[in-house]
Amino acid sequence: MSSSESDCESKPLKKKPRRMCVFLDNWLKKNTYSSWLQKSSESEAYCSLCRVTFTIKYEGFLALKKHQSSEKHKKGLSIVKQNKIMNSFFQLKIVQKQKILLALN
Repeated sequence: MSSSESDCESKPLKKKPRRMCVFLDNWLKKNTYSSWLQKSSESEAYCSLCRVTFTIKYEGFLALKKHQSSEKHKKGLSIVKQNKIMNSFFQLKIVQKQKILLALN
């Protein structure tokens, strides 16, 4: 064994203290997050698309970005977009029917 190997084995590794993050209300004002993000507690956030609560106390804003890039969230977002398109289509049909009924009266 060399002297450098024995030094590594004898010294315990020091852990860096973790800094705790808190939920910031200004995240709710950002267009990217405002449609799905809700504050669950000081250390947790709730996604209304995925219906899941996740912790932000260790990663903070990075936890939001990670959740947003998850497959489950992307799938939920695409479903919401499809529903908006379908809703606008049906709203248009309802308005057209109302105009026809008014014209007939």
